[in-house]
Amino acid sequence: MDLQLLKEEIIKAEKLAKETFSIEIEQDLFELKNHMIDENHFKELLSEYAANVINKYYHLKNFYKACNESFEFINSKVDNKMNDADRYDFYLNYVSNNLKPNKESREEIEAQLQLIDQLKDTSNIVYNTHRLKLKSKAIRSLIQKLKQKAEGKEIPKSYKRFQNYYIKKDSHIIESITARKDKNGNKNNDIFFIELRQWRDTWCKEITEKNTFDKEQKRRLKNFVHELILLTEKVVYFLKKIHLLFGNNELSEIKKGSLVVSLNIEESEIKRKFISLEYQKSFIVSLLEKGDYHNVVFIQKYSLERIDRILRHFKTWYTIDFYDTAFKDNFQNLISEIKDAANADEINILMSAENYNNQFDAPYIKADNTEKISSKNKLNENPTLEDEAKKTTATTFKEIFTVNDYEKYINALHQVENPVIDENWNFIGKQKGSKGVICNWIKELGNKGLINSKYNRQVLAAVCNNEIKDFNLGKDGKTFDNTSKIYDDNYKDLLLEIFP
Repeated sequence: MDLQLLKEEIIKAEKLAKETFSIEIEQDLFELKNHMIDENHFKELLSEYAANVINKYYHLKNFYKACNESFEFINSKVDNKMNDADRYDFYLNYVSNNLKPNKESREEIEAQLQLIDQLKDTSNIVYNTHRLKLKSKAIRSLIQKLKQKAEGKEIPKSYKRFQNYYIKKDSHIIESITARKDKNGNKNNDIFFIELRQWRDTWCKEITEKNTFDKEQKRRLKNFVHELILLTEKVVYFLKKIHLLFGNNELSEIKKGSLVVSLNIEESEIKRKFISLEYQKSFIVSLLEKGDYHNVVFIQKYSLERIDRILRHFKTWYTIDFYDTAFKDNFQNLISEIKDAANADEINILMSAENYNNQFDAPYIKADNTEKISSKNKLNENPTLEDEAKKTTATTFKEIFTVNDYEKYINALHQVENPVIDENWNFIGKQKGSKGVICNWIKELGNKGLINSKYNRQVLAAVCNNEIKDFNLGKDGKTFDNTSKIYDDNYKDLLLEIFP
């Protein structure tokens, strides 16, 4: 087949469709107006007409439309956008590949025969398909313009800037999760408002049970949690008012004016909350200056995980992405401030050096305020590496957890969909990567401070092998250092729903 001739035929048919579709639409609209009773009736006729045109295009099945849709999808995913020349090459490659002989399956042979039949009528197929596509696009645009015109005047400058916060697709979701009553008129106690407070209480309890914090550190971290939860509430209720302002056409101008005043005040309050949360950076820096490296690492990671938890939860469960709103920069700045407070890699090096020195460098001891005794003479009084190894050996979950009610965190692994252990802690994971799910959950609990950080991966492997029957993890425990796609995609959010 002459592919160059086919390309010229497609170009010619598309050009003819562009020249004629607008005239066809004008004729159709003229006919609709001749049959209309009034403006409302015209809108109904126009909607029916648009539906018919769009349905006709939607139900078309041919090689030209299939190529078009594939090309447009691919083009939407690449950074360097392709042009019409690339599109025509795409058509020709499709035809060339599908006309190759030696098709094996019945479906392939039938598809090839259909393509051959369509190529005999290329001009008509391309013309009618492209014409319907252009008509559909033009009709949708016309209806949108009529709708905007009917909705009234241009948005006043006094609240036009608030459009940056408006995401139309989220309107019904925000309304439903913040409603005081459900659709049946019952009090709404099971989502959002109560949920956030449960997170706050759980997180504050974790902080209270963290033995390595002093009273002031616990107070500062609890305050961060309270402020973060309060900020989230304020952001959601702010977005609710935004959707009321832009999504309710029946709202009077007086009420809209009152909303704008309220939104200005609340926007300022929210931005002040972001600034107050950024003070977490100075808290972390103060601990760093004192050499409290363990708490620096924990508090920095804990703070970032709480923010990420809220962002991921709203995006995953409510499909509300705060990064789609004008608050994106505020959230990103908050995360950057906390990350910039301390370099985790540098701190790990400092902690390693400190631990090494502590093992070999005992301090000088004064005797009778006059005689200094060298650490060399007191070497036997200091713990040896062998002694330290014995201290960091464990065989049970009870030994490695920092909380007494540790069993509930292990039981969570059989409470989720597709459990990896049963209620008696027998390993039942069938799919590849199931062991990684358990290891990543143990690691997650360690990041939360629920498992003592002094235990290395070999000890954790020994504990899991002892406590979970048939687990049989390698003694080196290297699985604890690996990420798990199965865990991240299928288990992490579910487990964190049980224990935020």
